[in-house]
Amino acid sequence: MTYLRDSTYLNLDLGDAADPASDQGSDLHAPFDGVRRVASYESTPSGSLKLLSTYAPTDCSQLSLLRPGRPLIGVFDSGMGGLSVLAHLMHELTHCDFVYLADTLRVPYGSRSSDEIRCLSLAAADWLKACGASLEVIACNSASAHSLSQIRTHHGDLTVVGLVPAIKPAAARSESGLIGLLATQATLEGELLKQVVQAHAAPLGVEVLTAHLPELVPWVESGLSSTDPALDQLLLKVRQWQRMGVDQLVLGCTHYPFFKEHLATVFTESCIHDSGAAVARRVSSLLGADSLQADIFTAQRLNVYSSGDSGQDQLKLSRLLECTALSEL
Repeated sequence: MTYLRDSTYLNLDLGDAADPASDQGSDLHAPFDGVRRVASYESTPSGSLKLLSTYAPTDCSQLSLLRPGRPLIGVFDSGMGGLSVLAHLMHELTHCDFVYLADTLRVPYGSRSSDEIRCLSLAAADWLKACGASLEVIACNSASAHSLSQIRTHHGDLTVVGLVPAIKPAAARSESGLIGLLATQATLEGELLKQVVQAHAAPLGVEVLTAHLPELVPWVESGLSSTDPALDQLLLKVRQWQRMGVDQLVLGCTHYPFFKEHLATVFTESCIHDSGAAVARRVSSLLGADSLQADIFTAQRLNVYSSGDSGQDQLKLSRLLECTALSEL
């Protein structure tokens, strides 16, 4: 029996889905040479973020964000979706500083080829390492699915944490034996997902229905308008799954937790699973002794960089931070 079944187009007319990556530049040579700082923040005692500065051009060869006594964690995503993971990391690791790299020029990665994703992800890992990061989090399921092992091989001296969809807790909680996974096409085609399903769903006899809706990531990046057709397609799919007997929902893309409140109109919040908190706990355990020696009295620092339009990305950043525990003052 197969425990992984694509139900994207099951009685669901999505029309002619556009390829979001088809009109973007395909030049992958030194893709992050033009990166610019979008914003720099410092944490406050209340847990909010105080804006220190905004746009600045960046010379990666001269950039170092290390501060004495503060581990620096690098976080990378194809766009701003990885902020959903960053929020958990900053809450769990208050003694660390963070640098976040958003490849908004080429978002989304979900419809790109494996070779493109691997090339971009390796370049992002190089860029974060040049900043001084001693640990990197690939806050992108598509990038993790196609480049995690290559990045670990390429940077043998660097600790790298990737994401996998939260199949394990969803399968363990399922009473119907049927769970739904929303993910990008690249994540669904990766071997990493198949391994996770075989390890954690198949032994329990749990079947995983999958769907990739290409409109979702652009919807999040553009501001989550309640009138966007992507919301209608999303609710149509999850309601269909509920009627079929799905009792647990897995969000297999870091952009997706930003519309969790819409999903909660169909599934209860305890039945909606993402990987953010688990990744933060994993990073905390990996830091180990470094955490004990860190400077815990200095405010956290967060620097956000992007490859796209810094002005537009600053608006996206502020808007999405409001949806997390990292709201600006």
